[in-house]
Amino acid sequence: MDRKFLLSPPIYYEKAYDFSDDNNFYVRYRDRQIDRLKAWNQWSHIVSRYMDRGVLLHIVEASEGLAELTFVGDSIFLFGKKAVISRFRHPERQKEAVYMKEWALRKGFEIMEIPEGYVFEGNAEAFYSHQMDVIIMGYGGNRTSIEVAEMLQDFLGVKVIPVEKYDFHLDVVLFLLKKYIIYAKGKVSEESIKRLESEGFKTVPVPPHLIEDLGLNSTYIGSTVFINDSKNVPELRKIYLSLGFDVEVVDTSEFHLVGGGVKCLTLEHYRFEELPDL
Repeated sequence: MDRKFLLSPPIYYEKAYDFSDDNNFYVRYRDRQIDRLKAWNQWSHIVSRYMDRGVLLHIVEASEGLAELTFVGDSIFLFGKKAVISRFRHPERQKEAVYMKEWALRKGFEIMEIPEGYVFEGNAEAFYSHQMDVIIMGYGGNRTSIEVAEMLQDFLGVKVIPVEKYDFHLDVVLFLLKKYIIYAKGKVSEESIKRLESEGFKTVPVPPHLIEDLGLNSTYIGSTVFINDSKNVPELRKIYLSLGFDVEVVDTSEFHLVGGGVKCLTLEHYRFEELPDL
């Protein structure tokens, strides 16, 4: 199965704001400044590894003043010829959603905007399962509103399963790996886990400390899982090998400073074959 990833270079990436109220990474790394050259090298390495694996890639141009656009999936969700534009909890980041709306209109996507009063943070909160033909959407944790699940289902024409989580974005506490749901125990409601199991997913609970260094903020291509370099690598490697996957470690330390990892840097265009090549 072909996959298509979109990434945006960290040319203007910086700590432009402080979201310490609900993002522990801003607290943990408050005294660390971003090394933009190092961030560029880390990002470029990920791009090269994706290319080596045969993924179709599209680069979304960076824009001055959009400090976290490099986490491009936060701003939009792409499904076939349709694009759902994010509405951020933090108004400082809403400029990224406006930028990505303009980008999507130029590319010919049909647009849906989330109404005012609700929150939705794109591919950071919603994943499409190629195997099960459903979308998993996180809600809670001071982020996406549960009401958005019905909006997505109506607009995209695919079943949406709401998953309650208690911390940050869904892609920090849960990793959708083909038929497997790897999740941090205690960070996702057990009722949601049972529902995912009833839909046919195989759930794999892991210790909650693994999210501290973006341990579950991962991507995969074929049978290879891309994980962020950290002290948790040996534990994570053991988990994925037991499930029949290989592991490739990538350094994303500069992106950890604001709570980002390899998944945050990667926006997947689901069912992209329905749209002409970008």
